[in-house]
Amino acid sequence: MANATQSVVSPRPKRGSPLKSLIVASLAVGMIASGGGAATAQPTTSPTPSTSTPAPAPEPAAPGSSTSTTTPPSASSSTTQATAPSSSELERSAAPSEAPSPSAQAESSTPTTTPPESAPSTTSAAPAAGKKIPYTGKPTENPNETLVPGKMRSDREELPEGWTKEQADKAEMKEARLQKEARTGLQARVAPGCQLYWPSEFEVCGAIRDKYNSLGAQFSFLLLPTTPELINPDGFGRRSHFQNGPIYWSAATGAHPVVNVFHQKWGEKGWEGGFLGYPKTDEVVLNGGRLQDFTGATIYWSPLTGAHPVGGAIRDKWAQTGWEGGTLGYPTTDENVLPGGQGRMNGFQRGVIYWSPNTGAWVVQGRILDIWAEAGYETSIYGYPTGDQTAGSLPGSAKQAFQNKYTISDYGLKKFADDPQGNGEYVYANGLKEKEYTDSVADNGILWTNVIYPGDLPAADPSLPDRTDHPMDWKYNIAASVQSVIGNAAVDCRANRYFRATGQKDNTPPGYNYDDRNKPANYSFHSRTTGHQLGTSYILQMRCTWTRDVSPQVRERGETGFELRYKIYDFNQQP
Repeated sequence: MANATQSVVSPRPKRGSPLKSLIVASLAVGMIASGGGAATAQPTTSPTPSTSTPAPAPEPAAPGSSTSTTTPPSASSSTTQATAPSSSELERSAAPSEAPSPSAQAESSTPTTTPPESAPSTTSAAPAAGKKIPYTGKPTENPNETLVPGKMRSDREELPEGWTKEQADKAEMKEARLQKEARTGLQARVAPGCQLYWPSEFEVCGAIRDKYNSLGAQFSFLLLPTTPELINPDGFGRRSHFQNGPIYWSAATGAHPVVNVFHQKWGEKGWEGGFLGYPKTDEVVLNGGRLQDFTGATIYWSPLTGAHPVGGAIRDKWAQTGWEGGTLGYPTTDENVLPGGQGRMNGFQRGVIYWSPNTGAWVVQGRILDIWAEAGYETSIYGYPTGDQTAGSLPGSAKQAFQNKYTISDYGLKKFADDPQGNGEYVYANGLKEKEYTDSVADNGILWTNVIYPGDLPAADPSLPDRTDHPMDWKYNIAASVQSVIGNAAVDCRANRYFRATGQKDNTPPGYNYDDRNKPANYSFHSRTTGHQLGTSYILQMRCTWTRDVSPQVRERGETGFELRYKIYDFNQQP
């Protein structure tokens, strides 16, 4: 494989430079024209992705490499952002396709089109008082075929930042040779439909040139060309590299830029030779993110989740949920091969989609996902999901069918607090002899709490023992309607305490862990939690589980419980 010409990787122009000003003006026009929603827009409007990505939805251990489950549907139109090509990408070319003959181009399906009319060339007048004119981006008027000190275009016109006088002079002399060959009819060395963009010496040809010009050429986010047109390893596709990324072309997909996080993720998956294939669109602006469609899957990006491909049956199922604006949000993982090599999964902001050839693709989310995850996902006794979540047998409950005749049912984690939305918290005033709350919310069960022996305040009641750990007793009864579902099945309940501000488990000594097993459904679960800090908000959460046979074909794994949000104040400082 022949080595391709190496690119000149140049930084973006500094603020205030002529090229930068023209780029900003071009982008402003592009942004006004693009509008909102799923419209195309200049890539430089896309924010730089955050390096801080939230933890993805739970996924099984040891996922494999990414592949597509089935052929995905096509996506809509697009636009782009920015990166420089790596040397490894340049070196994988079959060969540079610099200036092939027209007949050779036809045989190899090189993307050629009729070039547009050339822009007016630059003036050759010397600048006043030795000052250079701003960079114009126009073809050179009367270019010099040989180096003439003090008479080159670079002596009278500013260069874009990162480009040297040596490079500019070399490009000008090449312009002169090409113009001479065109005038004398020596077309054999000149590729049809090609164009030079001074101060770069590299021609941009055919459909790639048309795409480049449509984006704004050297005044676009791509800036100037850094390589000749290169033949891809498959021997059919072509690409040209620019300062901020390449444009790829194939006969089936056309020419599209792939830059920035999309370029990086595509490279991770093997470029056009991987399962993603060639790009089918430019980048497309979404609500809160972007996408780029490829022949094998689509890469989605948002600043919170990063760039991840979604394809095949998983992509089809995601579409049914409303894409990134639906119940799942943006993808948080690539498509992962699961243990055993058969199944696939993608994690999303609010759930997962699992697929296997025997079960299809299904969404798992919420507390049913928590239960399934604790058991071991598809490697557990439940296996893969065989349907979506549906309404359960009681109001507000949900269930989902899995392999191995199991159904996971969620009868609700009942929230007790001092407002109907469950966003507040109980407030206990330390310094009183006792403070008791009893609450029942729409047949969610009964919770009783009691703050006892509250204190380290002598004025409270000297007859009571001093308690500096601010204990709280609690007792919970499962709702009668859920008890009727459980029947004679044994119930296991576990409780933990968390800091409300962070969601982290409270392991402050002595810590708190409650575990009570094999109890009847009507049992009064109770305990004392100690070690509270005055003024700190807590969450006390208990989860109760059971297993029962609904029929010879269905075994239910059910769960219910409660969540109490509370705070204990000093009696003299209570709100």
